[in-house]
Amino acid sequence: MCLIFIDIFRCYEQLVGAAYGITTAGDYGILNRSLTDYHNSVRLKLVPIMVAADRLPITDKNKTWETWVSGFYFNTAMQRIIWATDRLLTISAGLPLSFDSDLPTVKKENPHFFRDVVPTVRKRANHLQFRKEGRKLDGLVVFLDLIEVEFDAHKHPITEQNYIRAIRWDVNQRKHALGGFHRRSAGAEGTTWPTIGQDKQVYFAIKAFCVSINLYRSVSSLYFGGQHFAVEYDSA
Repeated sequence: MCLIFIDIFRCYEQLVGAAYGITTAGDYGILNRSLTDYHNSVRLKLVPIMVAADRLPITDKNKTWETWVSGFYFNTAMQRIIWATDRLLTISAGLPLSFDSDLPTVKKENPHFFRDVVPTVRKRANHLQFRKEGRKLDGLVVFLDLIEVEFDAHKHPITEQNYIRAIRWDVNQRKHALGGFHRRSAGAEGTTWPTIGQDKQVYFAIKAFCVSINLYRSVSSLYFGGQHFAVEYDSA
C-alpha cells in the first residue's frame, strides 16, 4: 500500500508543478504573448540575454525574456498535466483494489494507453458505479469522457469536449514529431488547436488542470478514501 501511495502522490506533485507553471506563465504575460517572428526576435536573442544577466531568473522587465519564459512555464504546466493524468489512469487500470477483486486489470508492463489502459479504466468505472458504493468517481468518469473522444488536431475545431485530447496531442507532438507546429500569438482567430491563439490555449489548459485535480481526487478516493489532496481547490 505504501508503494501505491507514493505512486499516486507523485501525480499530486506533478499537479502542484502544473499549478505553479500556469500561474507563473500568467505573471510573465502569457495571455498577451506575441510570437511574431519568434525565431529572430526571441530564439536568437535568448542566450546572449542569459549570459549577460547577473543572475537567473531575470527579474528586470525584458520583453524577449518574458515572451520565452512565459512559454517555458506554460509548456511545463501542460507536460505535467499530461504526465499526471496518463499516470493516474494507468494506476487505475493496473493496481488492485482491496474491496473488489473482480475488476479487470491491465497486466502488461508497458500497456498501450488507448488500447489497454483507457478501456480497462472505463470497465472498472462502470463496474464500481453499478455497485453504487457512494465512492466519488465523478472526476474519473468526466475525464474518461474527455479522453475517449475522436480527435484530429488538424481537422477538428477545439471544443469543450476535446481539449484534453488536444493538449495530449500537443505534448506528445512536441516530443516526437519532426518539425512540429508553431504556437500562434494571443488573439489569433483559428479554430483548431494549432491555429488558436495562445490566450485560448491557456484557457483550455486551466480547464484541463481543474479536471485533472478531480481525476486525482477520484483515484485517491478509490485507494485512500480521498484523504491525500493536501489543499482544497475550488475548480468551479
